[in-house]
Amino acid sequence: MTSDVKRSQEALIPRAQQIMKASAAYLAQVRKYMTQATKKEYAAKWGDIDAITETIYDTAELAQRTLDAGLAVETMLAKPLKSREVVMLDDLRRSLDPTVTPDERTGDAR
Repeated sequence: MTSDVKRSQEALIPRAQQIMKASAAYLAQVRKYMTQATKKEYAAKWGDIDAITETIYDTAELAQRTLDAGLAVETMLAKPLKSREVVMLDDLRRSLDPTVTPDERTGDAR
């Protein structure tokens, strides 16, 4: 690995950690306002969900996904060879899963 690549890798890892820290902090705060674990559970209990409450649950879910993505980015930067193997295995599993649509296999699902 060239020194420039190594330096860029070392510079990017703290940025990925910032993503995780910000997402974790947001999750800790937003969960204080959540009376149920999920939006679906909230709707089942209360029968309806207003726009603000729905936003709380939706942003919590998005923050969790962002936290997971930050962890993945950090792992990929810290362990690029292992990450490549994990991505290939995940791609293989998805390609063999009959419940996954072709768009989901390629990541083009919207």
